[in-house]
Amino acid sequence: MRGHGIRRSVSVYSEMRERLSEWFPTYRDMLVRYVARNFRTLSSDDGQDVVQDVFLELQKKSPPVREGAESLYLRTAVRRRALNLLRARAAHQRNVVNMPERDDPPRPDEELIRRESNADAQARAGAAIQALPELTRQCFLLRLHGRSGAEIARVTNLSEVAVRSRLNDARHRLRASVGELPAGVDWSDLAEGNE
Repeated sequence: MRGHGIRRSVSVYSEMRERLSEWFPTYRDMLVRYVARNFRTLSSDDGQDVVQDVFLELQKKSPPVREGAESLYLRTAVRRRALNLLRARAAHQRNVVNMPERDDPPRPDEELIRRESNADAQARAGAAIQALPELTRQCFLLRLHGRSGAEIARVTNLSEVAVRSRLNDARHRLRASVGELPAGVDWSDLAEGNE
């Protein structure tokens, strides 16, 4: 009885391998296009690797696939493999980004470039603060000095809603004209020269 079951599983396995050898040339290009169309961050080489990995995995496992359902089965397997690849890359990227900074001090030319960049950013930010409308600039500067919305409303004789609106307007205008400030430059440092 045991020998019969082993013979049947060997024949199912060899039958599945034969089907896979037929499917690979039939579905390979379609599956690579599927990856390219649905996962645009993956290169064509990545798409080919994903498809090949799926077929290798199927060859190892030889899962039972219903006759006529192989296209859907293969697309699902390729989609899952591509998503796993993207997840692995995202996790790797998070690990790279979270790596500690180097311990050696910056070279003198790096420090000079950073200082010049900060000075340029400070000059652009100072000009952008000066270009704000008077009440908007006043609200922005009071906020930088740690005042609450209610305190700013009392000082400027505006409603708290109007203060929030002016602060939001200042934030949008400054970001549009200056962008993000470099590390080491803070808006509060810039407020002192604009009062």
